[in-house]
Amino acid sequence: DPSAIIIGNVPSGVVGKPVEFTIDVTQAGEGQLEIMVNRGSVPNTVKMLRKGVFLVSFVPREPRQHIIEIKFNGELLPRCPINVPILDASRVTVQGDGIRHVAVNKHSSFRVNTAAAGEAELDVRVTAPNGQMVPAKMVLQPDGDYKVEYSSRYTGRHMVEILWAGQPIMGSPFYVEIYDPNKIRVDGVKVGAVGERMTFDIIRHEAGKAELGLTIVSPSGKDVPYEITPTPLGERVTYVAHESGPHHIYITYGGLEVPGCPMTQNVQESGGIRAFGDGLFKGEEDKPATFYVDTQGKRGDLFVQVDGPNSIAKCNIEPERSGRYVVTYVPVEVGLFNVQIKWNNREIEGSPFRPKILDPKKIHVIGGWQTFLDQGDHMSLNVG
Repeated sequence: DPSAIIIGNVPSGVVGKPVEFTIDVTQAGEGQLEIMVNRGSVPNTVKMLRKGVFLVSFVPREPRQHIIEIKFNGELLPRCPINVPILDASRVTVQGDGIRHVAVNKHSSFRVNTAAAGEAELDVRVTAPNGQMVPAKMVLQPDGDYKVEYSSRYTGRHMVEILWAGQPIMGSPFYVEIYDPNKIRVDGVKVGAVGERMTFDIIRHEAGKAELGLTIVSPSGKDVPYEITPTPLGERVTYVAHESGPHHIYITYGGLEVPGCPMTQNVQESGGIRAFGDGLFKGEEDKPATFYVDTQGKRGDLFVQVDGPNSIAKCNIEPERSGRYVVTYVPVEVGLFNVQIKWNNREIEGSPFRPKILDPKKIHVIGGWQTFLDQGDHMSLNVG
């Protein structure tokens, strides 16, 4: 009796994965069982589980509907033919910027094409670096594609899993860098001089990963060549200015302009602003120490600060008609001092200087010194 044969649930299949179901013929009587998939073009295997109950298995090789025909003593069973949808997650394709790089708190999207993969359910999961799930919205488009939209408030590497019929599509999981131009900082943009190496640092270790764009434009509108080297926190930029005047620095991140750009770095004409004199190298406690700063008649602002190990020395700056400045300070302690000299907010060559301040009066000979006397009863000491 063919109608007494019980066919178990036949699930949808996935290309390359076995599709299995059971057949129970215990109540059908004696007879010959014949099973064909796609008119015999797809091989199948039959394994006895117990007397009268068999496990049928076949492996689909293409994502199209498969037809199962089962005959008993040449007679087609009432449930047959059975149509089995076959899916192929590897034929699902995805495209769009949202699967590569995205700015923080910006709505981004990508499209998923499932036309060649069969009919099934699409599932998309977006996970932030801290493990938080980021909501993703899927919208079926008129052309049959799915548009997936999401926005994350976290920076860093996000994981995007795309599943079709519960199976990961080719390339899944995808890793998307979410970046934030607002977390980029630029340090060290100082006044420079023509012909000298100018440097500044781009700090972006908290901004996520994205393409960094940099352009430096001279006062005449020309692009200035530069070198860029990695640092633990980002990059250091070095260039040589060949024109005086404001140089504009344009920085983009992931195609977005970094806030505060363009930045301006002022470049002055090169000139020998120099300092000289004993006060830059040595001195005595509680006695005036003097040095000179030669500006070669240029107009600008001179800044001098003298720091001792535990004190700040008061400075007296007197201009001379020649364009030279006389700087005097009185150290009130001994030790290694720090003399910082700036012209128009830029340190001059050699700054900071490190004069040694001594006090010979504080030297006491306690004993054993007779062997060091010369013929004139004098002893040489190196102090400092």
